[in-house]
Amino acid sequence: MFSCTYVYRFPYLYSALTKAYPQITFISTQFNQNSGGGYNKNCKQTVDIPNGAVTDLHNYQEASWYLNNFAQFDNFKSDNNVTADKFELGLMEYSVFQLDNSNGYVNYSDPPELHPHYPRMTYALGEGVYLLGAERNPDVVTLSAYAPGFENRNSFAWTPNMISFTAAANETVLSTSYWQQWLFANFRGTQSVPIEGDVNPLYYVATVNNSTGSLYVKVSFGLLLR
Repeated sequence: MFSCTYVYRFPYLYSALTKAYPQITFISTQFNQNSGGGYNKNCKQTVDIPNGAVTDLHNYQEASWYLNNFAQFDNFKSDNNVTADKFELGLMEYSVFQLDNSNGYVNYSDPPELHPHYPRMTYALGEGVYLLGAERNPDVVTLSAYAPGFENRNSFAWTPNMISFTAAANETVLSTSYWQQWLFANFRGTQSVPIEGDVNPLYYVATVNNSTGSLYVKVSFGLLLR
């Protein structure tokens, strides 16, 4: 996925596959912000994203990172020198991974003082603000997926997860992150609409469902508590 051959193989594959299967959307797994393409640190190579391809972003961060990046999609193409006429982002893996700490460093060794096993309310708040920013820019962000989705509590390789379970159905646990996803999935507009006036320090999005006429206004204070 991140080999040194990606830089020249992907354009060849993309060209041939889109010609044979024009109805399929293909996703690039490399992207470097501020370069307009994917970047491999070991190979020092940049992958240009073809017109019409979707770029796949993965983020496992602290909750405050998502608040600080609320507006990152507002001017994403110009900020990152993207020249493709048709350019889409897929937030294909994201979740809050640990509690906020003073240095902002994400420790993937899972120290218990920073890494609770299950999602907390603060995690859902951070993830929700991230999706508010995505919903504000439906012309850029077209796909999203919380990850990981499921955890068998008897055998697992990663935490936190959205849904945990055992062989007993009554032991299934739907986390705070699950309910945040449920909220966004069930109250979803088809078009974003502007909000006028000074709304700071709120994080917000307004959408309308053109089929039903429903107007949705989603707002978060983004207060983070450990």
